[in-house]
Amino acid sequence: MEDELATRALFTRTLATSADLSVISVDNAEEGKLLARMCEFDVAVLDLVLDDGTGFDVLEELRANRTPECVVLVSAHIDAFRRSVRIEPNLVLLDKPVSSARLLDALDSAAPRHDHFEFTVPEYLQIACMGLHSVRLEVWRRDQLFGSVTILDGQLWSARDARGSGEDAFRRVLELDDATVVCRAPGAVGEDRDISRSWQHVLLDAAKLGDEGARDDAAARPVELSPAERVEDIIEHAARAVRDSRFHDAYAAYSRVLELDGRNGLALVNVARLRRLGFDDEAL
Repeated sequence: MEDELATRALFTRTLATSADLSVISVDNAEEGKLLARMCEFDVAVLDLVLDDGTGFDVLEELRANRTPECVVLVSAHIDAFRRSVRIEPNLVLLDKPVSSARLLDALDSAAPRHDHFEFTVPEYLQIACMGLHSVRLEVWRRDQLFGSVTILDGQLWSARDARGSGEDAFRRVLELDDATVVCRAPGAVGEDRDISRSWQHVLLDAAKLGDEGARDDAAARPVELSPAERVEDIIEHAARAVRDSRFHDAYAAYSRVLELDGRNGLALVNVARLRRLGFDDEAL
């Protein structure tokens, strides 16, 4: 909800193209409150000051229906509102002007963390490279950035950590235990390429994977999606498909979960990830 035309267009374009969301935009508080009563939203970006009301009015309507998982409040005078905003882990205040990058960073910081199942660096690497995608993988541990791996157009491009770069940094990133991987757009990459070998050779050498034969055998097994299966069973199938690098099967399984339980957070997260990396209904 934003009354400035240019800013509203920027927010709408950013959310629709970069955050994998279906977006509804309004320019006044009355329409915002009406939508809040009629619909349930996962993300809300609200201007705090409008001619006919405030973003707080709309936020209260949203909370009465179902509080969004992520709320971003924006204003040209955000400091005036800080003391009146209830502190919540999934709420972010932004001072105008707000760029696309700042909005996406705010969504990343406010989004709830789903710990049920996370892709690993090798899994993300395989998805991105086989799909000829560009992505930056940030590897976090205990809320600290440990390192990053950049893939450009399906090519393993570079790796960085506090100790250096290149294949040595890549190996250190892979060896890290208890890590969380965050998938981001690479943006304008100006860094030199420091990994020249193919991603397959680098991954095999770095991780010393000894189960490739088992993965190949498992890849031939389709994921069965019987209507009688429980959601938990389908999620287990999906997780196994990811481990076996059967990402189309994983997408189909997580999509089936959403047919049975449209609010399942784990399925929502993984379907969004796979879509961003090129695995969707059209690719099946």
